[in-house]
Amino acid sequence: MSAPLTQVYICAGVRLDNRYLHTIYFASREAQQGYFAGKVVRTFPAYSHHRRNWELKVEATVAVAQGWNYLYVVNPGVKPYYYFINKVEYVSDTTVKLYLELDVIQTHLFDGVQLLPCFVERQHTTTDRPGEHTVPEGLELGPYTNYHTYDMYNISKMGILVMSAIDLTYNINESSPTAYARDFNGVYSGLGVYAFDDMEKLETQLQGLDSVGKPDAVVAIWMYPKNLVTLCQTFDGENFTEYRWNEFDWENRRCANVCGVNPISDTLALYDNYRENLFQGYTPKNKKLYSHPYNLLYVTGNQGDKAEYRFEQFDTPEEVYIFRLYGAISPDAGVKLVPDCYNMPGSQPNFDEGVTLANFPPCAWDSDTYKVWLAQNYNQMAHAENTATVTALAGLGAMVAGVATGNLAMAGGGAVTTYGGLNQIGTIMAQKEDAKAQPPQAKGTFSSTVNVASGKQTFSFYYKCIRAEYAKQIDDYFTMFGYKLNRVQVPNIHARPAFTYVKTVGCKVAGGVCNEDITLIERIFDNGVTFWVNGDQIGNYALNNAV
Repeated sequence: MSAPLTQVYICAGVRLDNRYLHTIYFASREAQQGYFAGKVVRTFPAYSHHRRNWELKVEATVAVAQGWNYLYVVNPGVKPYYYFINKVEYVSDTTVKLYLELDVIQTHLFDGVQLLPCFVERQHTTTDRPGEHTVPEGLELGPYTNYHTYDMYNISKMGILVMSAIDLTYNINESSPTAYARDFNGVYSGLGVYAFDDMEKLETQLQGLDSVGKPDAVVAIWMYPKNLVTLCQTFDGENFTEYRWNEFDWENRRCANVCGVNPISDTLALYDNYRENLFQGYTPKNKKLYSHPYNLLYVTGNQGDKAEYRFEQFDTPEEVYIFRLYGAISPDAGVKLVPDCYNMPGSQPNFDEGVTLANFPPCAWDSDTYKVWLAQNYNQMAHAENTATVTALAGLGAMVAGVATGNLAMAGGGAVTTYGGLNQIGTIMAQKEDAKAQPPQAKGTFSSTVNVASGKQTFSFYYKCIRAEYAKQIDDYFTMFGYKLNRVQVPNIHARPAFTYVKTVGCKVAGGVCNEDITLIERIFDNGVTFWVNGDQIGNYALNNAV
């Protein structure tokens, strides 16, 4: 019979158990042996053999043995075997029985056991930049809070646009030129569009149209954002000098020709500038919280159309977020806000994910019916009055001549003619009085909205995030269990400096150990396990475990 050679080393204070929720990562077998040697409280030499799961009787009292929870055995020239002490049983006052179970992770950690590629459900990552990890977690978010708001001032100030068949840049008279035909944003129009910055000047032109009997030359009047409108001064009927609204010489001109609408851009400030308000002042350890859905940009036209934007999907330098405004010249045209470099290659606007704003106010105006009637009937009225006057005078002359000569027939005919001429004049005067009595004719449509009245006819940006209570809950969860990956790769058991959690689906292990141990190792990874660099820090999630 061979001499007993097995040495048994009893340990206390080892923070491991057979649930395998936690284990220890060692860079080498020497580091592993050194750690457990520091936990030894008793040594029992001269045991003849050991088994996978076995019972071991040792000389100790129950009171002493209750403090033991781990042991390892060493045979000369053979690797150590590590065991959990699952139970201590009283045998006698000086003897206890220890029920042991092999720790397959620590026992086979350096046996060439190889983790093969498999589906990694979640684990701690080796990198952690904001916006890098975006796989949905399916966690309760709670209500959002706004940590910054911003209204696009570029379109909140509106000017007056008038569509007319007559060129309103001239002083209105009988010979006023017709509007210069041109295309507006690629669409032909035989009507002109004119911009007014002064309501009194517009009223003067409208009254001028009444005075020359051409009120119907104005087709529509509406309000539109000043900063979108491009103005121009015509030269030779072909060449234009373009102006922005605030560059035009409004003081010395009645109005401006409208050339069209050019896109304008607005650059949002970095959300980092408002980070002191993010998560109500809570600072997360895990950068995934700076991404959607925990932190996002909400944009609304304040009329129902809205969109959520993810900061991490803007492909712009230094996290600058650019939106462009597009509009069109038409009484019922709105504007569209389009994100730039968002889910698109290069610096392209993403029209598919834009937000629209409509309902810019149409305007109503009145036309002086009497002035229009006078202008439209001036020539006819003058001709009729002249004819009636001549007729009346001729009849009066005939009547006088008839009386003087005693020709009663002539006198009677003259009287009838005179009455007819005077009656015609009276009819004309009556028509004038009837026209004068008519109320002004309403044109167009007046329609305002609460948004216009309150200055919210614009796009509003809301920087939204979850509340501090939920942010801390989710941050703690990420600290303990890493991020959801849902990808096929080799599980990484040492991704972070203090501890690394990994959970797989269908883990696959290769190595020169028995199938029973391989199956158990695979099950451990499928259940999820945390590898700690320092065994005495197991459970201490306050450690700095950043990348």
